[in-house]
Amino acid sequence: MRNSIDAKEIKRVDPIWRHVWVGRIWKFLWLAYTVGYLIFFIAIRGWEHQGFYFLLLAFFNMAYAIILVTNEFRQEGYWRRIGERRFAALRDPAAFRARSQPIDTEFAFQLPVTIRLHWNRAFVLGILIFLLLMFCLPLLLIWGLSGGQHFSFQLAAIIAGVFAGVFLIALFIAYFSFLRYQPQSIELTEEGVTTRYLCQQRSLRWDEARIFAQYQRGVFNRHLSGITYELSNEQTVVRWSQQRLTATYLKMESNQNCKDDFNWLLTQVAAYVARRTNLPLLDFNDQAQPTVSGAEQADPLTPYLALRKEQLLIFGLVGIFAIALIIVSATGNVFPHMPGSLNGTSNVFTAMMLVGAIMMLLGVFWILWLFLVVRRYWLQINVRRTRSKLEPARYQLPQQPRAVSAPPQPGRLGLHVNGGFLFGVTSGMSFIVLLVLTEIILRQTGLYLLITVGIALFVALFSAVFTVALRGKRQQRRIEVSSNGITSRAGVLESQMGWQEARRFLRYRALRIFPGRAKTEIYELVGDNTVVRWNWQHNRLRFVYTDPKMSPDEYDRWMEQLIGYVIERTGLPLLDLDLPE
Repeated sequence: MRNSIDAKEIKRVDPIWRHVWVGRIWKFLWLAYTVGYLIFFIAIRGWEHQGFYFLLLAFFNMAYAIILVTNEFRQEGYWRRIGERRFAALRDPAAFRARSQPIDTEFAFQLPVTIRLHWNRAFVLGILIFLLLMFCLPLLLIWGLSGGQHFSFQLAAIIAGVFAGVFLIALFIAYFSFLRYQPQSIELTEEGVTTRYLCQQRSLRWDEARIFAQYQRGVFNRHLSGITYELSNEQTVVRWSQQRLTATYLKMESNQNCKDDFNWLLTQVAAYVARRTNLPLLDFNDQAQPTVSGAEQADPLTPYLALRKEQLLIFGLVGIFAIALIIVSATGNVFPHMPGSLNGTSNVFTAMMLVGAIMMLLGVFWILWLFLVVRRYWLQINVRRTRSKLEPARYQLPQQPRAVSAPPQPGRLGLHVNGGFLFGVTSGMSFIVLLVLTEIILRQTGLYLLITVGIALFVALFSAVFTVALRGKRQQRRIEVSSNGITSRAGVLESQMGWQEARRFLRYRALRIFPGRAKTEIYELVGDNTVVRWNWQHNRLRFVYTDPKMSPDEYDRWMEQLIGYVIERTGLPLLDLDLPE
């Protein structure tokens, strides 16, 4: 009886359950649709007319829907556990105290604070233009190759109508099931906090808050989804979350520093909320049984050194799909019953699918191999870090950097991957690989070679734009230094530490995949509860630019000033983990 009452109370207080119920409905509807479509496709023996490719798509679409439904049950259990911990924390908050607490910075907010995350119109417009080109170019290509003999404008109009209808239905489903929940806003005033999160607005006065907590958002791919914060009491929950690193379709707007990104501002919001409410930050995350100890357990990178079941499942499904697509493409069952005049075009698209499937399979193996290499590197660093704790004199630099009493100016430094460089490398490599492999398979000449070049160029540009959009935020790095401590973000990892919490100051060379000496040094402060690390890139080629803009010499002087200031504030010697043992 007690558990039933608690479950009802948890769902009454927390507005997240309305979103959970909506998600449950559309995921079950999607599963029903995919199962029904697969049964219908098999019943009419659709592969005899449309090819086995569409049968593969139907099968893996159903498999994806099953994963979504399974994840939905796990998601509901996760939010139920969060609610139970919230009620337990009302009785004993000390049991959930986070290992790392927010630190005050010298960059104070000017109340009232308004921070909004809204749609990036330029990104949305670009996606719409791309979808239009993706539909129109194949029709124009077929019309041009057939000379109009096997081209029906009436059929093209029907296809266009069907395409537009399917697109609008898909957009409608995507918007009401996912996209409309992405924008959010936070407002801080003298009285309290107001947020609009998952299309629901909630407010709470500072003096009414009882719990300030953080946890990861959901259970699937949680490490990339960011941190969720909540301020709550017995009657209400006010929640806000970091921006997903893949949510490049959203744009930040604030009445504070316009150059700050959304997630960085949330770090300052957490520090302000903790100071204003005088509440400790609690951690409601699922706590796994520790398999490591000491600095390894405190290192925020440790959870990323193991593949989760969901990730292994995705890699497995992608690999199986790629193998099946290779078999279908190699047997020539991708586009059956193609008119004779378009057989050459069919061969080009079939070859492209074969090459794409091969690249997909190689990509899976490359990612898994790269993960093992990176994991081995960080495990070796953890071993050296442990040894440096036991024998610090063994790793201490003979000539220490000079300590300085003044912090580097400016107190904030952002590092961003050059978008032009990333775009050029991605598009160039994709174009060359796709074109070369397709020509090896088909050996096309004349007009069909021109078609192959055009398709390869289109795919390369799309992959480049997609890579820049999704990888740009993941490669962002930021450092903020103040008299209270240091905060750093490297990709998806963000950590902060007060100077009095530091126990060791280390440096070592970054991992280099290809032969040669790495030109990036990694510095880190190790404490009892966390590890703060940042990079010093000695590469003079401007693959990375700074914010504010600095020349290479100014950037080096800033880093030297930072290292000297860290030594001055912590009183720790710099240890080099790359010294010969």
